[in-house]
Amino acid sequence: MTMLVLFHRIRHIFCICSCQCGSSDRVQQIQVKQEDTRVRTYRVISAIQPVNHIDQKQLFLMSLNFDPVFKYDRPIPFQLYKQQFSNPSDIYLHLAIKIINVVIRKHGSYEKYQGISMGQQLSRNRVKKIVKSYLQREGIDPNEIDLNLSENLISRASMSYSYGRPLLSIKMGHGTKENWLHGMLRHEIGTHYMRSLNNRWQPWSTNMSRADYQMKPCNPTEEGLAALHSILTNQHPHLFQVYCKLQP
Repeated sequence: MTMLVLFHRIRHIFCICSCQCGSSDRVQQIQVKQEDTRVRTYRVISAIQPVNHIDQKQLFLMSLNFDPVFKYDRPIPFQLYKQQFSNPSDIYLHLAIKIINVVIRKHGSYEKYQGISMGQQLSRNRVKKIVKSYLQREGIDPNEIDLNLSENLISRASMSYSYGRPLLSIKMGHGTKENWLHGMLRHEIGTHYMRSLNNRWQPWSTNMSRADYQMKPCNPTEEGLAALHSILTNQHPHLFQVYCKLQP
């Protein structure tokens, strides 16, 4: 087995439990109008999570020649998934490669850079204290947002709504480190959530009114700002991950 094949197998099975959508990954939805005019909504994060990923991961770790076969409870039709996600942009990839090469020359390796830039490992209690402190600094009542800390999330962090309440979910584990957490809070709360709060007071607050103003979806621009916001105060604010996420 070549190293490239092994890399892609490892990436496939472990990304099931640790997807990064920029970091963060907010819940994405795909809406499809069916023949009977009903609209079916697919929640992407839920749809791509296999129901048997734990068993397949264990079998893979027992033998690296094992090809995992995943089963899904509510899969997205392949053609729809291909239509929505098959055209990634590489227009800024050359810049990302230049930056990562600078990072490696400066720090010796990407692993050393991660060790320096991500900060110390955090306990659950420490995560709760940092989140509470950040919300208070931003003028947000900590009781306004529910906090979900779990080892079983797909994305490292996400901001969503559960039963009408804002929910910040954070994946606990090896990657839950202090500098990363501060950047994630600036991304999810300081950008996405604060923008959504401000949006409620605007004349374009609904999809219909946005169409009246001929406004495009806010997410592409907002995601770029959130990605920048997450690293600008870091001691080592290298932009290679940001350039990988930007689109023209």
